[in-house]
Amino acid sequence: MDVNELYQWKDRIEKRKDLEHMLAEKHIVIYFHDEQDRVGVIVDGEVIKILEHEQQQPNVTIHAQFPVLQNIWNGKKRLLALPEQTLQAKGPFRELLFVEALFHLAS
Repeated sequence: MDVNELYQWKDRIEKRKDLEHMLAEKHIVIYFHDEQDRVGVIVDGEVIKILEHEQQQPNVTIHAQFPVLQNIWNGKKRLLALPEQTLQAKGPFRELLFVEALFHLAS
């Protein structure tokens, strides 16, 4: 899985000082799965890490084909608006909303 766009998203988030309050005191582990690979994102306060190899217990898991994941990372598609045939998202609803907001606001 090519995660360059995920790193670009991370850079955009880190430049947005207006989102610091949204990230403060937040801890969430998100895993994205495509047809072959898995990549994780940890948001821990203002620190965001991309996990290409580590294993942690996720709060949210998202399964979709790679082009769909790219559209989410770029904020072009909203996570919760996609049909279940296109994307499967698991996790508490509040956490799913947070993930959707993170990617949409950074676009």
